Amino acid sequence: MIVTSKISSEKYQWVKIPRTATVSYRSLFFPDTDNRIVLHTHTKYNEHETCDNCANEAHKNYPAFVLIRNPISRFISSLRFISSRFENLEIDIENTKQDVFKRCDVCGEEKRILQHRNERFNRDTLNVFKFWEDENIFYDFMYDNFQKNCNLKPGMTYEDIFTTPDSTFIRSFFKTQLSACYHPAVKIFKYENIDEYNYWIENELGYDVSKLKKINASRLLTNKKEVLDYTSKKFTDLVKHLFYDDFKYFGY
Repeated sequence: MIVTSKISSEKYQWVKIPRTATVSYRSLFFPDTDNRIVLHTHTKYNEHETCDNCANEAHKNYPAFVLIRNPISRFISSLRFISSRFENLEIDIENTKQDVFKRCDVCGEEKRILQHRNERFNRDTLNVFKFWEDENIFYDFMYDNFQKNCNLKPGMTYEDIFTTPDSTFIRSFFKTQLSACYHPAVKIFKYENIDEYNYWIENELGYDVSKLKKINASRLLTNKKEVLDYTSKKFTDLVKHLFYDDFKYFGY
């Protein structure tokens, strides 16, 4: 997504990593004027979701910035966020009766689209984890389907293993951060040093971070008891297996 500096008018690509407060920062950069649902996508450096008028800008190189996060806390946040979609499935389906819009990454123009979340999020899709019921089922599922760096094992697809016709939502949590921002043009900030990130946003881009709102944060399930021990070596080893490059290249 392209963010224009209010100070220099220079354009930057904001590389959005799931579970790094991207919805909160999006509301800072692009304040919504009403309660419309705007489709939130995550793209890699030098990739843009564009409207027809901006198609020629789709592969233009911009200086870029990204906020990354410790793979362990990010994966915990991902699991809790996915599970919250399971818990609130009926609410999500009801909300999709509203209009859904897609924003061009370059010009910011919004276009109404059809979005059927009731097809994307179903109980079978989210229930495959079982991590709130039986940790053995969870670990077997992860190791049976994923190789190092979240690569699927040969012959497997996200649609098959998560039993969904549209894996756009679910697969975004199973990508290394490095795969999205490995380029010298990308300025990297760490979630653990978020004050440095906010200082840069204020002094380089000119946005008032005091207006930042906490949106879409992960949370504990209200009706399920988590059985995973996130502090265990077993869980840490799994995360290091799934996000090997993030540990190696970002110093976690």
